[in-house]
Amino acid sequence: RWHWLLVVPPVPDEDLVGFARTFPQAEIIFAGLARPHVMAEALRANERCYLDLSGVRGPLFAVEHLVAELAPGQILFGSLWPLQVAESILEQIKQARLGADTRALLLKENALRAGLLASSSL
Repeated sequence: RWHWLLVVPPVPDEDLVGFARTFPQAEIIFAGLARPHVMAEALRANERCYLDLSGVRGPLFAVEHLVAELAPGQILFGSLWPLQVAESILEQIKQARLGADTRALLLKENALRAGLLASSSL
């Protein structure tokens, strides 16, 4: 666990995007959704980049907006468990007005494609 006095400086935006461009063969997952505009640029720079939804904290319809703005094939369910409650983001995905195919991408298919899940484990 992090020490409460430890302050980690943010990574500059251009470094995140540059990292995605420099390693196009790598599967990269951006967690936390701190800066969605930067994440969107990184996703466009590298089709093997993924964004997890662990940082979504509203507003209402946030998941739908992200799916509309970004490539749904690059968005993953993520919870930051045990630091956050996994059920909260799962409920947002369930309540979002998404088609069954898009919901399946977010909850399972993208993680399978990224090699995060073994198909036999489901």
